[in-house]
Amino acid sequence: TRLRWFNQDLFVRNNEFKNYVSVPSDKMLRITTNLPIDLNESLEHVESVIKKEMPVILENLNALVGEDNVAKPRYRGLQKIEENCMQLSFAVYARGRYFSFVMRAFNRELRLMCERNGIRPGMPQIVVHTSDPGEEHGEDVG
Repeated sequence: TRLRWFNQDLFVRNNEFKNYVSVPSDKMLRITTNLPIDLNESLEHVESVIKKEMPVILENLNALVGEDNVAKPRYRGLQKIEENCMQLSFAVYARGRYFSFVMRAFNRELRLMCERNGIRPGMPQIVVHTSDPGEEHGEDVG
C-alpha cells in the first residue's frame, strides 16, 4: 500500500498495518506522560511549582506550534509511589499533525521546569544485596 507522508510516498506491506495508527491531522488529541520525582521532594512544594509553571509551559508550547495547535497542559495528580520515586501524571492536547512533536516538547518542558526549580527527578535504582555464600544456606563457612 502506498501512503503519502509529508510529500513523500511510503510503501508499506499490508501485513505491517497492525503497527500503524491513523491520526486525523486536525483533531485535538490528548497526550499523557508521567514525570518521576525523587521521594525526598516535598509533594506540596512540587505541586506549587507545577501550578506556577503550567502557564509558562503552555506559552512555550504555543511558541513552537502555534496557539491553535496545543491546549490545556495540566497536572493530573500523583499517579503512583514506587520504591525510589513518585510518578506525577500530566496531560496536554495537541493537533494530530503535531502529536509526536508536542509529546517530546512537553516532556522537555517538564524536565526544564524541574531544573529551573531545583526539583530532583526520580532515578531508577538497582539494589544489590550481598551475603556470605554460607549464610545464604545456613551453612558454616570456614
